[in-house]
Order: sequence, then C-alpha cells, then structure tokens
Amino acid sequence: MRDESLEATLQGTLDEGNSVWVIGDIHGHRESFETLLSKLRLGESDHVLCIGDLIDRGPDSFGVVELVRTSDRVHSIIGNHEMLMQHAILAEEGRRGFWLRVGGDETMDSIPCEGDELEAKAIELCEFFSTLPAEVILRGHRIVHGGYDPTIPPEEHTKHQVMTVRSVFSATSPIDECRQVVVGHTPVQNDLVPSDSNSAWKSGVILPDGRPSVICIDTGIYLKDRHQPRLTALNLLDGSIVYQPRVEPTTG
Repeated sequence: MRDESLEATLQGTLDEGNSVWVIGDIHGHRESFETLLSKLRLGESDHVLCIGDLIDRGPDSFGVVELVRTSDRVHSIIGNHEMLMQHAILAEEGRRGFWLRVGGDETMDSIPCEGDELEAKAIELCEFFSTLPAEVILRGHRIVHGGYDPTIPPEEHTKHQVMTVRSVFSATSPIDECRQVVVGHTPVQNDLVPSDSNSAWKSGVILPDGRPSVICIDTGIYLKDRHQPRLTALNLLDGSIVYQPRVEPTTG
C-alpha cells in the first residue's frame, strides 16, 4: 500500500527546502494539468504528487497517465477510478459496464488504438496502476485519495478504505496528531463537504502546530462551469495553494 522509496524521495525533497506539490483529482484533463504544472514554475529539485483519479470523465486520460509515468518528478497515488478500471479490465467482466458509465468510456476513447491493441493498451495502463501506492506518509503529512474513517486508527485502514471513505469531513479530532491529512476524491462543491467555499476545504480541527488537520484538494475539475471547475495544487513545504481553472471546453 506504500512506496518507501517514493516517501524517502519526497521527504528528502522537503528536508532540502524544495517543494513537493500535491495536485487534486485530474480526471483526464491533460491540458489543465499541463497548464497548472507550468504555473507552478517547478525548480530542478521540486516534485509533484498527484492524489489519484488521473483518469475518467475528461477528454485525455491516456495523455495524463503518459505524462505521469514518463516523468521522473511527477508521481501519483492510486484513486478509486484507477481501481474501477482495474476491476473492469483485469478482474471482473461484470464491472465493465459500470466503469464505462462513470467515465470509463472517455478513458477508452482517449487511448490511440483500436481492437486488440486497444485492449492490450488498457491492460498496460492497469498494470501501471498496480505499481502506485495508496498512501504516502511523510514526517508532517498523510496523503491518500479518499480519506480515513475517524473511528478507525489510520494504520488499520485497508487499501480500499483509504481510496473511498468520505467520513474524514466529520472528524472532531485530528486523524493523526503529528500529520496533516491531504485528500481528494470528494469535490469541495459536494454537499458532503461542510463548507460553501470554492477554495480547497480546510478542517476547523487544528493540529498542535497550528495547521488544519485535514485539507481536501479535489475542486471538481469535471463539474459544470457554474461550479467553477479547477485543479488545485498544495505545496507541502509551506502550505501555499495554486488554482488552475479548467482549460478544456465545457461539456454542458
């Protein structure tokens, strides 16, 4: 569920005073992703960690995944949409219809192949997703796609739980007294999020060092224009946040 080598790289980057930017759910919006990366003005020693859900719903999931897997400094954890694709393509034939309805159609359309080559390329993407951790734990942060159930110790969560649970928003005490939890998965425009803010959501539960105990950086890149769809990047070094409005044309 974890990648100790990646964690060592990211912690070392922070220890040296360089930036680690965590980017919320991208959902196939490659142009917006590339525009955000340019806006971050990454230094030679900076790194990027995507919070999962690279794919589905947007027009170029394949391009997003290719950007991540061919980069030495752009990394990702796995999200529930990568898991859904794995179930649909590799394991559970009956799940393919569900995945296609929740964004998988757009992902398959973005793969520049047809017939048997298309299926082979989809399998290749799923195999890449199998290499991604579900959780990144650093000295001052826990980064997962979905979150943690406040009633369960964080170290007792399963891979499926950290990708899918949404109850982190109801936590009345810190999930981890020493670490800020960074999550995606639930757009801040969702009614489940106790806020009417259009910025990243920050918990009112505060850590001993003064930081919000939880930050949600899924800002609904795939939503309709009236919801101000955008990508969000959080700098773990200093807590700064950069937003990028969606570049791709609206779908309605």
